[in-house]
Amino acid sequence: MADTIAAAGIEWEGRILSLQHQLRALEHTARVPGSREGQQWHQLHFAFHSELTSLCPNTWWQKLRQQLFIQSERYRRLSGPLDEEGRDVSAEHEAIAKAAIIRDTEAAVRHMAAHLRRTTDILLKSRIPFSED
Repeated sequence: MADTIAAAGIEWEGRILSLQHQLRALEHTARVPGSREGQQWHQLHFAFHSELTSLCPNTWWQKLRQQLFIQSERYRRLSGPLDEEGRDVSAEHEAIAKAAIIRDTEAAVRHMAAHLRRTTDILLKSRIPFSED
């Protein structure tokens, strides 16, 4: 993400702001299984996270990030209904976007790490027995 933030221009900022705005507008649909709007939110979510690293010059890292995102998708979707504390995903995305746009790389990375950790924490707190199936 740091490479992208350093290399980004006004067009990139526009894409980040647009994606963040669309995610916020559709957030209420994210937890509706099978809905067209819910699927659109998930596609926008993937695009938002992809755009944050889109200018990374290392294609290997790009592919690894994409693969990890795809692999974690099932767990992220599972975490939504298990959230008992009322997580504000839109606020998390907004914090990441704002820090990235003002080129505060340290804050953007910190917000992203917290964003990813919250999903993990929700799943671990649920004590659901995960299987390999």
